[in-house]
Amino acid sequence: MNRRLAPVAALAAAVTAFSAGLLTLPAHAAASPRHAIPGVVPSWATPSADRGAVPGSAAISARVYLASRDQAGLSRFVAAVSSPDSSQYQHYLSPAQFAQRFGSAPGAAERVSSWLRSQGLAVTQANSHFVAFRGSAAKVGAAFGVHLDRFAVGNKVVQAPTHSASVPASLAPYVLTVFGLAGQPTPNRPMLVHSAKHSATSPRPAADRSTSEPAKAFPCNSYEGEQIAKRYPKAYGTHQPYAVCGYGPAKLQGAYGITKAGYTGKGITVAVVDAYALPTMKSDLKKWAKKNGGQPLKKGQYTEDIPSGTGYNSGWAGEEALDVESIHSVAPDAKILYSAATTASTSALLDANQRVVDNKSADAVNNSWEGGTDGSTPPSTISAFEATFQQGAAEGIGFYFSTGDSGGLSGGQPFVSYPSIDPYVTGVGGSAIGIDQNNGYLWETSWETDYSTLSSDGTSWTPAPPGNYTSGAGGGTSVVFKQPSWQKGVVPKKFSEANGSTPMRTTPDIGADADPTTGFLEGYSSQVGGQWVYGQTRIGGTS
Repeated sequence: MNRRLAPVAALAAAVTAFSAGLLTLPAHAAASPRHAIPGVVPSWATPSADRGAVPGSAAISARVYLASRDQAGLSRFVAAVSSPDSSQYQHYLSPAQFAQRFGSAPGAAERVSSWLRSQGLAVTQANSHFVAFRGSAAKVGAAFGVHLDRFAVGNKVVQAPTHSASVPASLAPYVLTVFGLAGQPTPNRPMLVHSAKHSATSPRPAADRSTSEPAKAFPCNSYEGEQIAKRYPKAYGTHQPYAVCGYGPAKLQGAYGITKAGYTGKGITVAVVDAYALPTMKSDLKKWAKKNGGQPLKKGQYTEDIPSGTGYNSGWAGEEALDVESIHSVAPDAKILYSAATTASTSALLDANQRVVDNKSADAVNNSWEGGTDGSTPPSTISAFEATFQQGAAEGIGFYFSTGDSGGLSGGQPFVSYPSIDPYVTGVGGSAIGIDQNNGYLWETSWETDYSTLSSDGTSWTPAPPGNYTSGAGGGTSVVFKQPSWQKGVVPKKFSEANGSTPMRTTPDIGADADPTTGFLEGYSSQVGGQWVYGQTRIGGTS
């Protein structure tokens, strides 16, 4: 595992740093020098989209993230500890060692908290990473020297500063960035794609195997090509097989060579970060393994870190189950830690990742959710995330993010999501895979799902296959991050220089089965009539 983590983390020298300079405001604006904090204005906050000021009485909640006491030293250490040719290679730090060498300066949180209170703002949380606060838009604007306006983004109106923020120069050594002054146009969402419910409209008829849904009209295959749909029109010149019912542990382990190579995850802990928590996850995991030939759970193999106040959300439950069960499928001896975000907010998801590195409770962290897009995510958000990613790299922890389900080859467009495009993480994309009767690898290709409808007379597909685009693996070329050293000479120029002559970061870095038509067979409980009912279904997505 560490051999894979090392090149992913060796990026500090390649990543653009968002450093802050000194800015002295005009005498009429402030009586003392100010320290500028760039990067709080998102790209979508343009004059043409401005719809006027946020009311001064509006409630604002945000965070001041604290700077490392030695950012330059941290960047050098992360590069060295991750480089095989360095004498410091894999000499990782404990959380206590990290805090002592590279954490925020002693008293930083207290100094920032004191200043925020002096501005009439309420401090709601303070720790070694950030100070959270709330207050009216008028007081927040006055404290940070910004105007908060409303901006039209698609069909939404979202708040954002009109220019860079600043704090008193005396706080310069302690402040990394201000996170949360800008809203998020698109909510964070899980990365899972359900199979087509109307399976009759596909030239590869699909079927969900579920105990909680009525049987579908079409059969499903236990392996690729088991049954051919001869009663339906040809597609691509021949009759197509029915879709698989959903691949289970034995199929995936065999096709990807996991069993033969002995890569079972023994000695490794994988943390799963998603929003909310499914209260039946542990019992569901045991039931799913028993029903589908998965390895039975050992005592202590699955644990949960669920903060007080974390609720249940049906929209995220399937994602949690998919992540936990797919990891147990391909790494049956690995320990799994579910680290829950209290809500689907960006700050809550970041907190769930931060808890893992603060406790060094995992070797790898799985994030199957989509935040902003490359280019639209404010640098302040990137700075906050990279503080966590760098700490993880210093401790030997790798971060893995799904690249999203909104990309494609023909029908879709390149879709580059953040944080999956960040050079400090591994971007995980998706494929479609064929697995034979003996769990052997038949074929694999990039994932794009398109659907055609069976004509009324039952003789043709409309439109002709591949049909209408619905989903596909995300990925593409960044407009923000330059090409990291470990992609040089590896990624073809037609991808790295897709946006110009400067080579840029591209994703995905790796990929595996994600097509819902060749999808994963998951099982979890949902509430039906006030009771928890377990069911199984085939599902896909770059999760």
